[in-house]
Amino acid sequence: MTTAQPWIKKTLKDLHIATAEPGGPALEDFRSQIERCKLLDQMQATRALINEEAGRMILDEQLYQQPQYLVCAYTFEKPRMNYKMALVLDESGPRLVFCLHNPDRAAGRYAIQGFYPLFAYSSHHFGYPRHWGIKHQLRVYPATVNHLDLQGWFTYLLSGLHNSRKPLAKNGLVPRLN
Repeated sequence: MTTAQPWIKKTLKDLHIATAEPGGPALEDFRSQIERCKLLDQMQATRALINEEAGRMILDEQLYQQPQYLVCAYTFEKPRMNYKMALVLDESGPRLVFCLHNPDRAAGRYAIQGFYPLFAYSSHHFGYPRHWGIKHQLRVYPATVNHLDLQGWFTYLLSGLHNSRKPLAKNGLVPRLN
């Protein structure tokens, strides 16, 4: 459909469905950096390699379009626990967020409606449901990411977010968020 439909905007606003405003210029710049450095392509290739080596799909991938603050998310499921790694944009740049949740305690929340609020930007903090547990966050500078970084991120995810596998800042140049 090529013509503008003003009723859509009004309907979404009236029904309180559209709660987030599209990202500002900073978020667009960060998304452009990710595209220019082909970070998303590298992450997708790493996921494909892992699934191929495993002989089955053990990592699920979700990609998000603008104006979402979420760029992509990877899920590794074990019995009674789901582990996620998401590339998220906020006003200070891209970051990786590693979290886990017990799907038994959050029945019906495994859809995007339950995952996206974890990363929805607000001026005071990122709001997230109680059933999600953020285990680690890491600032990402797309131009500096190499294959060792990717290996570290995906190894941490596959380890079930075990502390011994936690990816750290590179040479003190990239601050750890927690």
